Amino acid sequence: MQMSFDFPLEVTAIKFLAVFARAGAFTMAFSVFDGNNIPMPVKIIFGIMISLIMMPLVPVEWCDAAFVANLDMLKLTMLVLGEMLLGAGISLVVGCIMEIFNFGGSMIDMDIGFNSAQEFDPVSQENRSVIAGFFGQCFMVIFLAEDAHYEVIKLIAASFNNLEPGAFMVNQDVLDIFINMSAGIFSTGIQIALPALGTMLIVNIALGLLARIGEDFPVLMLSFPLKLGIGMIIVIAILPSVMGLCRGLNGELLKWMGALCGVEI
Repeated sequence: MQMSFDFPLEVTAIKFLAVFARAGAFTMAFSVFDGNNIPMPVKIIFGIMISLIMMPLVPVEWCDAAFVANLDMLKLTMLVLGEMLLGAGISLVVGCIMEIFNFGGSMIDMDIGFNSAQEFDPVSQENRSVIAGFFGQCFMVIFLAEDAHYEVIKLIAASFNNLEPGAFMVNQDVLDIFINMSAGIFSTGIQIALPALGTMLIVNIALGLLARIGEDFPVLMLSFPLKLGIGMIIVIAILPSVMGLCRGLNGELLKWMGALCGVEI
């Protein structure tokens, strides 16, 4: 692969625009860069830096003189819109991964009595339950600790050889990816919450029997601290399994992102 900046100004400008759109789409998909916790100038500067690093990796035939000569405003707009569509797809993939932990954590919160305790997420600018937020943050910590963000940058570089600018299309393969991810939200989320759901079911049955046996026993007042305490023990017990799930989902995330870009992981 030839790596050079020796191009006419218009070719370099078009390549930079396409690379910036794709690199920005990838980076902005993650909650680390989403929301208002990072100023917009910092996001733009980071995108420009990544784009400048990626520019020499762009194949020469990606944007030759004939392509530039036939390029008009409509084609340039479609090129940028294609990269934005790819970014929307990547954001949806990341959102599906995060929703697994939100779904599983919300079910646990609802069963142990934490459903009314909401925390404000400054990234997504919305409220969410405590355990769901904790699991989501665990996933992001594992993602960064295992250097998966470096793999994302490598994936961006590899995508330039497999997917031309503006060539991303929503076809049946892309729809199948999103359908499988949507199914995984419910199946994996229930797997996370299943230990707490099963244990709380047993606790509720025991409290119901206790209420029938001793009618003067304050079962209602006892149920709140009991379910909360047992629920926290369960969360601590399943935490190693959740960490292992986070590591597995890191690989799945990169695989799905690669499938959208035509890169095999």
